[in-house]
Amino acid sequence: KIASDTVADLLGRLGMKLEGDGKEWRVTPPSWRFDIRIEEDLIEEVARLYGFDNIPEADAIMAQAFTPWSETHVRNERAADLLVDRGYQEAITYTFTDAATQAVLCPEPALALSNPISADLGVMRVSLWPGLVQAVRDNQRRQQSRVRLFEIGRRYAGDTGAETEVIAGAASGAVVPEQWDAEARGVDFFDVKADVEALIDLTGAAHEFRFMAEDHPTLHPGQSARIWRGEQAVGWLGAIHPEHQRRLDLTYPVVVFELETQAGLGARIPEFREISRYPAIRRDIAVVVDEAVTVNALRDAVRASAGALLNDLTVLSVYRGRQFEKGKKSIALGLQLQDTSRTLTDNEADAIVARVIEQLGLKLNATIRDK
Repeated sequence: KIASDTVADLLGRLGMKLEGDGKEWRVTPPSWRFDIRIEEDLIEEVARLYGFDNIPEADAIMAQAFTPWSETHVRNERAADLLVDRGYQEAITYTFTDAATQAVLCPEPALALSNPISADLGVMRVSLWPGLVQAVRDNQRRQQSRVRLFEIGRRYAGDTGAETEVIAGAASGAVVPEQWDAEARGVDFFDVKADVEALIDLTGAAHEFRFMAEDHPTLHPGQSARIWRGEQAVGWLGAIHPEHQRRLDLTYPVVVFELETQAGLGARIPEFREISRYPAIRRDIAVVVDEAVTVNALRDAVRASAGALLNDLTVLSVYRGRQFEKGKKSIALGLQLQDTSRTLTDNEADAIVARVIEQLGLKLNATIRDK
């Protein structure tokens, strides 16, 4: 501890005016000391003049504070950082929006304001899409050829007034900045789906999520999906319908997503396991299925029939060709099989693959591709 008189003397040497009784001071730095802004700046100046070596050492004792954030939920800041890393910029839009624009993008009842601040901010938003799409349009009008925006905020149900926090995004323009060694192409449904999957991976429970093809009045037919976690719908993903794109005067197609943070970003506590010393066995199969069979359905059937020894499952390709009947497609899968307690034999791996193929035939009418 440094005596009050010494502190007053040191600050006085620096041209600072002091007012107070020695316990509390009001300090006015000279006009040329623009770097003196906060209390810590004054402490630093005193320590510098007094000499750091002359200040006795003391253990820092403070109350232990626990973080208010639970590991069972992905923090909004972490989700925002991930999207920024993937090329998005955070936007902050009004919770009020234009009724006409919202009617195009979200044709559902909205809470009308009795005294709006302007005619184009007359209703509460039922989704974050109207504000984000308007921001994308404004950027396109200013010749911005690549736009990635996201926002974390609340939406307001028109029928009940219930508030739901969501994270939403909108992407438009080139998939990557213009460069000499990359082919120029516009962002599409699967590019933004990859961004949403990256968000979902933060939960540590990506296997609980499914993207199911489903029509939405705002989105392009065939380029829209509802996001499910277990039996609960937690979001939407898709490209803006071409007709709505024209009505909203959008220069380029826009792909949007929206995910509830409470249900969609609930995380699983990490569990750590020792890496197995026993080798894994890889088996690849290609099956021919009806066009209506989704990859999700195929993966679920493989997991159910392969059992606990299925360590990893990868979709290698989806192929359509003239060698298949109309309405058929080929899906190639990579299965990684492993027993963590012993070495798995080739015969055991072959038996598992045979069981998988049999069950795929029974459940999904799948056949092994032979050409």
